[in-house]
Amino acid sequence: MSEKWLKEHENLEKLLQKANQSLSERAKYPKSSSNYNKISNQIKNQLGKIEIIINGLERDLDENNGSKLTYLEKNRRTNMLNKLRTSLKQIDQGLKGDGPSQK
Repeated sequence: MSEKWLKEHENLEKLLQKANQSLSERAKYPKSSSNYNKISNQIKNQLGKIEIIINGLERDLDENNGSKLTYLEKNRRTNMLNKLRTSLKQIDQGLKGDGPSQK
């Protein structure tokens, strides 16, 4: 689980970065344009998939209490998930607003 979990987390960070870039790209277009709407829909789909994967990582972490993870490592990974969720919320707020999320 350990290597797979960390790799999945790394992939999620990249997906969130890509979604944030898409949000910046969307800001270049008028709200009424087809490109704006197309990018908005793509971001919504990306965020939905990202949330599902985050939930899966959280479930894996919770279900593997008897694994080789130390208390500190489990806490570290929980914090990593919290950061992903924060990024997800920021992008979602940016999606509902006018432009890229603020960090």
